[in-house]
This record gives sequence, C-alpha cells and structure tokens, in this order.
Amino acid sequence: MTDVAFAPTWHGNRTPRRFLVLAVGIVLVILAFAAGPQLIIDHRDLNCPVGYGARLVGPAYWAVQCQANEGPATWPRSVPIARYVGLFFANASVRVFDADVLAGTVHGPALNVPIR
Repeated sequence: MTDVAFAPTWHGNRTPRRFLVLAVGIVLVILAFAAGPQLIIDHRDLNCPVGYGARLVGPAYWAVQCQANEGPATWPRSVPIARYVGLFFANASVRVFDADVLAGTVHGPALNVPIR
C-alpha cells in the first residue's frame, strides 16, 4: 500500500509543470522584447517671465497663454500643460495603456493606435 503512495506510476514520462511554465514565461518575455516596448512620459510646464502670468484663454485645460499681470490680481507664473504616461509596443502597433492626468483619461489595450 505504501508503494503506491510514494511512487505514482500513472504520470509516465510527462514533463514537470514548472518547466512548461518557465518555457512559456521565457517565450512571453522574448515576444514582449521583440514587439519594441516604448514608454512615453510627457511632463511639461508653461513658465512665464517675471511680470507675466499664465492665464486661461479657452475652455480647454491646455489653452493657456502668458499675459501681463495687471492690478492686484496675479496669475501663477508656471502651470502644467502636459502630464502624460503611455506604454506602447511600437513594432506591433499595440497600446498597452496610456493616461493623461490633466485631462483625467485612462485608456487600456488597443490595436493599431498611433504612438503619441
């Protein structure tokens, strides 16, 4: 009875599962490297000279222009105009994700997406 418990014969010559998992993992890493991963980080500010302030000139968050400060009210000299992070597989035209922090948009995986 103990021989059956310690020496199972029904497995035969099957490859151990850990080797299959390792092989699949290596193949996925090679494919991800061949797809040409591109991480894009866009972190820009609009910096105005002394005496000028960044004022909104339109309804969009990025429509900002440097204008002279007049009177007691002053506008900030520096405002963010881009906060963007994206991961793309350039060779395969695949977007893994992208996030525009200022606009509040996050996009997930997609095919045939142009790289920003």
